[in-house]
Amino acid sequence: MHRVVKPLFQLASLCCGQQKSKTFLFQRGSTCLVELSQHMKNKISRERLLKFAPFLLKRTNTVLANTALHKRRRSIPQPLRVASDVAFCPKLNKDPKRGDGRDNCGEDAYYILDTNENELVWSGGVADGVGGFALRGIDPSLIAWELMEYCKDTAATSTRQSPKQILKQAYEKVLSENIVKGGACTATLVNITEHDDNLYLTCCNLGDSKVLIIRNKTILYRTHDQLHFFNCPYQLGVRDAGSKSEQEPDKPESANETESPIRLEKDDIIVIATDGLLDNIFAEDIVSLSSACNTRDPKKFVNQVANVLVQAAYEVSTTKSVDTPFQQYAAQHGLKLPGGKTDDITVVVAKIY
Repeated sequence: MHRVVKPLFQLASLCCGQQKSKTFLFQRGSTCLVELSQHMKNKISRERLLKFAPFLLKRTNTVLANTALHKRRRSIPQPLRVASDVAFCPKLNKDPKRGDGRDNCGEDAYYILDTNENELVWSGGVADGVGGFALRGIDPSLIAWELMEYCKDTAATSTRQSPKQILKQAYEKVLSENIVKGGACTATLVNITEHDDNLYLTCCNLGDSKVLIIRNKTILYRTHDQLHFFNCPYQLGVRDAGSKSEQEPDKPESANETESPIRLEKDDIIVIATDGLLDNIFAEDIVSLSSACNTRDPKKFVNQVANVLVQAAYEVSTTKSVDTPFQQYAAQHGLKLPGGKTDDITVVVAKIY
């Protein structure tokens, strides 16, 4: 070993100068031990070995520096991100697109906004148009789509507003633009914001669409329905000329909202869905179906979960031989409505990764 140590001191001294301690020189020179010993096995003279000392040390130090940088990078927590996707199934026309180029969600609508402006990281929502307006020749989905698109625009330009504030501004635009001549819809919005390297969720809900947060195969949070009476949820509306109803549309101020931001964790799953999902699939089954998807790619995961949930809800909606949330809800009001409920189904899924 002495034959190796002494040349190492000399080798390190050549590159570091003589003012370094022997401990430092030995540590620096020892980094070349593997390459030096290989050369010595090949019977290269010490003089020739020392001639190549600067090259060997430079090469070894580069490797060590890159290794240290890699270790530091691995030790620094990576920022949390959001992957999201949507799936939908209209109850009638199954064409994927409407005549105006929008996705054909039946009477439902949605929006997804990926952004890193200021604190807002992600925003999304769903709306469910009231089908009864079709009997008066009014497209029930128009108000839902206009509202969702205004929500997206508002969130993109006013990134520090709460979901409830976004909903209020978007509804005011629906009324002022006068594109919608009549109709009503529910609305559910979610914002995910970043603060001090953590992600936080806030949401608001008006009507009977829902938000679920799933963590470790359990429901961490869920919104609750707002109903005037059986099967009549709160709804934002535009009065049409032929309306004879004395009931005024609900206001965005009536929407429920999170009392405080919910801190999100890696692998949390957020489900935002119209009642076509939750009327047919129990919440615990949504958890099981979501947890059964095991792909590691977060973008593939959210696509898979959204489609699995929509397919499951559609299959249940077409049968009368299974117990469903809507059946139980109807029974509480003295009604016998067995099996699933035919409806439009729209599901937005997000995952924290």
